[in-house]
Amino acid sequence: MLNLQKITFHYRWQWILRSSVESLWDYVTDSDRYREATAFPAAIYTDEQRPDGSTRRIGRLRMYGMPIEWEEEPFEWVRHQDMIDTQNYRIGPLSYVRVHLQLERRPEGGTLLTYAATVRPGNILGLPAIPIQIGMLHRWRTQYTFKQIDDYIQATAREPFPARHTPVSSSGRTRLPELSNQLVAAGHSAALVGHLIDTIRISPDHDLTRMRPFALADQWKTDRHATLELFLQATKVGLLDLSWDMLCPECRGAKHKAEHLHDVNHAAFCPSCNIHYEVDFAHSVEATFQVNSAVKAIRREEFCVGSPQNTPHILAQQILAPGESRAVSLELEERNYRWRVPEVAMADPTVRTANTMQQALKGRVLLSAMAGETATEATLTVHDDDIHLEPETVGSGRVTFTLKNESAAPKVALLEQTEWSDQASTAAEVTSLQSFRDLFSSEALRPGESIGVERMAFLFTDLKGSTSLYQTVGDAPAFRQVMDHFTLLREGVTRNHGALVKTIGDAIMAVFSDPLYALEATLDILQRIQDFNARNPALPLVLKMGVHQGTCIAVTLNERLDYFGSVVNLAARLEGQSLGNDLVISEAVATDPAVAQFIAASAGREIHVEPFEASLKGFAETFSLRRLTLTKQGSLLPAQRQQSPTGIATA
Repeated sequence: MLNLQKITFHYRWQWILRSSVESLWDYVTDSDRYREATAFPAAIYTDEQRPDGSTRRIGRLRMYGMPIEWEEEPFEWVRHQDMIDTQNYRIGPLSYVRVHLQLERRPEGGTLLTYAATVRPGNILGLPAIPIQIGMLHRWRTQYTFKQIDDYIQATAREPFPARHTPVSSSGRTRLPELSNQLVAAGHSAALVGHLIDTIRISPDHDLTRMRPFALADQWKTDRHATLELFLQATKVGLLDLSWDMLCPECRGAKHKAEHLHDVNHAAFCPSCNIHYEVDFAHSVEATFQVNSAVKAIRREEFCVGSPQNTPHILAQQILAPGESRAVSLELEERNYRWRVPEVAMADPTVRTANTMQQALKGRVLLSAMAGETATEATLTVHDDDIHLEPETVGSGRVTFTLKNESAAPKVALLEQTEWSDQASTAAEVTSLQSFRDLFSSEALRPGESIGVERMAFLFTDLKGSTSLYQTVGDAPAFRQVMDHFTLLREGVTRNHGALVKTIGDAIMAVFSDPLYALEATLDILQRIQDFNARNPALPLVLKMGVHQGTCIAVTLNERLDYFGSVVNLAARLEGQSLGNDLVISEAVATDPAVAQFIAASAGREIHVEPFEASLKGFAETFSLRRLTLTKQGSLLPAQRQQSPTGIATA
């Protein structure tokens, strides 16, 4: 009787490519697009929980009318070196597939790419299917795909992958010129609008299902904020659809999608990492866009969900058997990293019921790569209930890690960057734009819901002497003066990537995603007040301002997005320390690296900085503050940003 378990097919193919290892890596390890390009059918992926509390990823599809089901082991890789993909089949003609992709630099230039596959049949159908489907067809498709990637990098092919292109619908072809004109009429650059329209027309479906404005701005070499505001306007006119992706803080995958802020919850669960986590506007909620179905009826299909390109922040991921020790070498830039072993937290029985982020901390250890450090080797030791790294600081450059699994079970060890991608348009950034509040005034959280925000900057202002102004010049002239002041404030906030949250009498509260934006806005406003007062010496404006930054919570108040917390309260108190036509900032703002650099470059020439201490109402401690005023000769107007008639900042 034929024993299928003893039959194994081995394939090993090599290609010499012209492009470098670094330029090829992101494409050849993008298994989602690679599988689509090589005719691998779209699959449905689910996460099943094991008895020990961990999860396994299950893939299902139909091919030639047959159901196929497999358990996909975690991918293994070392960035710019190799990747291993292993699948254990439950149903279908195969029982086991292991693919090992290696990239080696050639001394004469280019890359030697090796593709090795080990395949075992699952039933009698697998015996003829493997040599035909894998040995012949898959080899040809793989060779064609890698050649196209190489041609694309060498600028001799339009796209890196053969991909599906859904044509623009007949109604879409009619509407695109009209929508383009509407976007230009709204104040957006015709060239920028052209980039978006061209992308919608010619890009493959894969690129149009989760569009990221900042990533496209980098690709188009356009201003990031102008691009984001164009996407918001394009959503308003019906060209795009906006959704909110809730990202897991561990794998950083988009596990949940909400069409409106109303559907975003403060708590979420990642089935892949098997953890509950608190949602944060500054990291774990990202605005992404898809072309509207009336323009182009595309659909998002998944071919693979575990490859390196789905978790680009992870530099290396290795599966260690019990008692195994192996060495991994890779290049590290000067920055902070983290070794993480997800299964370590699962070793604690309490984690299986709670699964909190605090318990997941047991499986983490920070690593610093610093210039000047001499250590080029380190050892990561994994135990059942903790991990240990020695040393925790190494030199930047090539570092060799010895990975030791001294536990009783297999473990996945991964090395990741701690910083989040700066190409994400987070909810904190999007909701702090005036254009978002103007275009989507009804977008707010569910009543009673509150979402944490790791960092926001708040500006509070007040018009000094407004009461006496009404008594001195009369209601009508004073009212016009106050309205002029509100216009000036709104324009200054909008120009500098902020949003007006609300007015409080003659005061405003504004929000910014970055304290540098808040500082630039206030100095912009002070300069324009000087200009206004020079034109209106009889009725000068005297404005008091304060800026503070920190954590807060986002809520819905009066059907609009609002912010609360001690940081907001302290920012409101800083305005009271202003003497008029100056700005008071907190220590948290002053010590922000970008703000500190700006002040150091401007102090004495454009601005005067006066440190002082003050007690603030409602707070027990004394605060170190800075008072900023414009020098007479200073001019800090952002000349590079011109205000369009619609209030949209353009570059």
